[in-house]
Amino acid sequence: MEYKVDDYLENLRYSEEEKEVYEKMNKTLADEIEGHKCRCSSNIFAGFYLNIKLIHSAAVMPNQSGDSANAGYDIYTVDDITFNPGDDKLVPSGWCCEFPPGFVMIVKDKGGRRWKGKLQTGAGVVDSNYRDEVQVVMKNIGDKPITIKRGEKVAQFIIIPAWNGTPVQVEELNMDNDRGGGFGSTGLTNKN
Repeated sequence: MEYKVDDYLENLRYSEEEKEVYEKMNKTLADEIEGHKCRCSSNIFAGFYLNIKLIHSAAVMPNQSGDSANAGYDIYTVDDITFNPGDDKLVPSGWCCEFPPGFVMIVKDKGGRRWKGKLQTGAGVVDSNYRDEVQVVMKNIGDKPITIKRGEKVAQFIIIPAWNGTPVQVEELNMDNDRGGGFGSTGLTNKN
């Protein structure tokens, strides 16, 4: 299914000025990559860019482990850091980034770090206008000290579209599709 930014904009409550900015940005970005093939199956990332500036001698460029079918880009640490049980620390990546408005970087756990190592990421939203070093909030949720070494993978990030419109206050919500419940209301087993 082809997804066009114009269709996306029509379904949002943007001011005319905001729509004009997004349309102009999309056209500019599309013009910049004309003649290049995007690996993405959706048109929403047409013209997307991610600029990385390494600011530490031990910084490793974010990359996808395995092949391009993996969604996450790995983040590596530039320091040796020891976490005692319960410790919360900022783990430096050694790089800054730049990407277009209308997107957000989400930093998440690496499965092995979280499950085996008991290191959990926190916070994790990097806005498109943030230009300082990307750091990962990590906490030792285990009962033993954990040391990560310079150059090791500590987390991963994905980049997704972000709605930047204005919320509308209403008196009532459309309840036609209300599932209700939440917090486990659909159960824990397959009901089919």
